[in-house]
Amino acid sequence: MTILICCWCLLLQGYCMAQDFSTYQWEIHDTTNAPFATNRMVEVYFQDNGTTWLTTTHQELYAYDGTTWTHHPKPKDWAFRGWLHQMVMTQKGKLWLTGIVGQLVSYDPKTKQWDQVPFPEGGQPWVIRQNKKGVMLIATSIA
Repeated sequence: MTILICCWCLLLQGYCMAQDFSTYQWEIHDTTNAPFATNRMVEVYFQDNGTTWLTTTHQELYAYDGTTWTHHPKPKDWAFRGWLHQMVMTQKGKLWLTGIVGQLVSYDPKTKQWDQVPFPEGGQPWVIRQNKKGVMLIATSIA
């Protein structure tokens, strides 16, 4: 079994140290061997085809196909604030991501198209999921 590690978290450091991981083969990815702008990872999503999607505190999106990391940069003219922190992929292959500061965005890996979705002012999309029928569910707080 191979375990993909892309981050380290101070909060889990003690927990991880108490576990016996000697039977696993570790594959570590960080700024020394991957194109990451930072080692501070926020969210990971595993696509059914085996692709791993990853976001960082620098608002970056990356995909890993098992061999190569690919950076999927957002438009440079975006005034996006905060982290890309929750993500889910629709049945048609479009990623939906929530941002820390009341933002909702989508990204189509096939067309490389990013879209910002207006969200109610004062609202914060915290969690995004999709049910088996393809309906997107967003848990929010509205100030």
